[in-house]
This record gives sequence, structure tokens and C-alpha cells, in this order.
Amino acid sequence: MSGKTWQFSDYVESINIKGLSTSGDQFLFSVISENGSSHNSFTLDPAEPSRFAAMASLLTAAFAGGKVVHLNTTATGGVPFTSEIAVVRS
Repeated sequence: MSGKTWQFSDYVESINIKGLSTSGDQFLFSVISENGSSHNSFTLDPAEPSRFAAMASLLTAAFAGGKVVHLNTTATGGVPFTSEIAVVRS
């Protein structure tokens, strides 16, 4: 990950998972900077179920362990999809 540019590098603050019968599942999460000055929300793309499950598991583990997550996102016209995630020790 050396030299990699990330759009966001923050802590997972909250996770909200919903099962939506007509449009699939939704995994909404927010990240917050260590000093609380930056707060952003993102979702995962349910179109690829195995990727969705892997990213959901990774974010849940990062949340439980208090780890920093690095994120790159894709604009959707609404809440951005997370396109890439890395978890690091703080």
C-alpha cells in the first residue's frame, strides 16, 4: 500500500444493515476522523454479492477492532459506493 492514494482514511463510526426486498440489501456505514472534524457516509454495491459480503465483513471487523480504514469511492448520485477498502493498524 506504499504510495497508494486514498480518498478517506478514518475510523468506522457506525454501521446500518437493511434488507430491502425490492432492491437488494443495503450496508450503510459512516466514518469519522480521529479528532471528529470529518464525518462521511458510504454504502456498498450489492450488485456483486461476494464482494459485498467480503467488504461488509472487513468493515465490521475494522469497526469492532477500532482500526483505521482507507477508502476509495465511486459516485452514484446519492450516497457513494465504496470501491476499495484497506484496514490498517492505528
